Amino acid sequence: MNHPAPSPAAFASATVLSLDGVPTPIEDLWRDAPALIVFVRHYG
Repeated sequence: MNHPAPSPAAFASATVLSLDGVPTPIEDLWRDAPALIVFVRHYG
């Protein structure tokens, strides 16, 4: 099944936790430069 690749604008409203546990808008991660974002699922 082929799905179109999401654009950065699709992630603009998402929030992630920083390494310090502070909620951060995901768009802030690529504001100044490109970013590679990897999601890791916790098993356990």
